[in-house]
Amino acid sequence: MSHSIFIPVYVLFMWAMWIMARLAYMKIKAHKAKEIRFSQFKLVTDMPERIQLTLNNLTNLYQMPVFFFVLAVFIFAKGMETPFYLGLSWTYVFLRIIHSMIHITTNNVNLRASTFFLSIIVLVWMYTAFLFDII
Repeated sequence: MSHSIFIPVYVLFMWAMWIMARLAYMKIKAHKAKEIRFSQFKLVTDMPERIQLTLNNLTNLYQMPVFFFVLAVFIFAKGMETPFYLGLSWTYVFLRIIHSMIHITTNNVNLRASTFFLSIIVLVWMYTAFLFDII
């Protein structure tokens, strides 16, 4: 049995870890530059925009991708690691990374929303196909 479905899962997980590390670095740097105080972390108030954008993106990476992670486990458990599911998995991960890059750089809301909705379409497509494959 192949375990290749977990490669895109791992890539998305590591992307979230990179965003988390980036956020920590940005907070430490801003604190050392006296742009923020540690008391601001209690409720995450009045953060510089670049920190808030990265924090918001990290939060996004703990929302919809969870459904992708769960589906990957289901696909693996049912032995359904086909090129179809692998292709859609990589497409989903690619779109989520593009969404993150837009979010933490230009924050172009139209472009960001487009990549977000495309990733949702891919995820719904995967879940729907999985449902039809198991019934």
